[in-house]
Order: sequence, then structure tokens, then C-alpha cells
Amino acid sequence: MRLICVLSVLFVVLASCGGDPATGGQGGANAPTLEGGGSAGSGTPEGGSVAAMDAAIAELQARAEVDTGEIQVQHVLIAFQGSGTRARRSKAEAQALAAEVWQRAQAGEDFLGLVKENTDDSPPGIYGMVSDASKASPAKMIYHREGMVPAFGNVGWRLQVGEIGVAPHHMGASPYGWHIIKRLK
Repeated sequence: MRLICVLSVLFVVLASCGGDPATGGQGGANAPTLEGGGSAGSGTPEGGSVAAMDAAIAELQARAEVDTGEIQVQHVLIAFQGSGTRARRSKAEAQALAAEVWQRAQAGEDFLGLVKENTDDSPPGIYGMVSDASKASPAKMIYHREGMVPAFGNVGWRLQVGEIGVAPHHMGASPYGWHIIKRLK
């Protein structure tokens, strides 16, 4: 299992550098693109930001989840046109913005300020999640994990308190776009 995780991280890192793991890391016209939909490592600042974000996503997903029963997270949703939100940016623009917001958050910028400035959800974007459905309390913004977008919990239960991670766009696990998530409790 650990070998599979290591190989998955290696694949994403090579892909984010424009290399193809199947050909020993050589890029080219058929170099893979990342899950988020853009081609990372394109030589532009945005490409570098996306590559760094995607490498961090792979590292986080390789970690084991720690079920503490209840967590609280705050998030910035970066959506795109056609994702079921009012967002009007393209998918590529959303991915680049997600990478920028993630980097700003990693640099220590005020997370609530980032939420207010960038989210396609309602600020302050704070939600509790519980693993036991009987402890959910929607009136208190505490939801059963299964009642949330899957990627939300997949990231939240891997983060340490105060840590920031990203749930990338995925049609099944994160259909609205990218979630930059900070674990509060």
C-alpha cells in the first residue's frame, strides 16, 4: 500500500514537471495533464503555481486520514462557469486562481480575508463535519461527513489543526471546483 502511495506521488510530481512517468520523465506533446484539468509546468508563473499546488495535493492525499469524530474547517470555493454556481470564470482561470489563493494562504495571509475576497460560497465558509451521523446538527452548521462534497472530508480529515490543503476539482468528489481548506478544530 505504501508503495502505491509513493508511486502515485511520483506520478503527480513528474506530471507536474511536464514529464511522463511512462517514458522516464520526458515531456512532449502527449505529456499528461493533472486532475485539475490544466497542464502544469507550462513555464508561466501560473503553471508553476498550479504545479506546486498539485504536488501538495498529492502529498496530502498520500497521508492517512485521522478520524477524530468531529472537525471544523473553513474554505474558499473557487468555481467556474458550468459547475452549478454563479461563477463566470473558465475552468483554467479557476485552477490558476485556486493556486494563487492557496499560495497566499500558505504564505500566511489572513484566511478570512481570502474567503471574503475570493469564495464562490458564502463567507465565512466555516463548516463542522462529524463521522457519526447522529451528532450532525445542520442548525449549528455541523454536517455528517457523507452529507458534504466527498473531497471536503477527504482533505479535512488529513489536515492538522491550522493546516491548509486543497481539494481539486473532480466531477465526483468536488464538482463545484477547487476548495482551499483550512482546518480550524
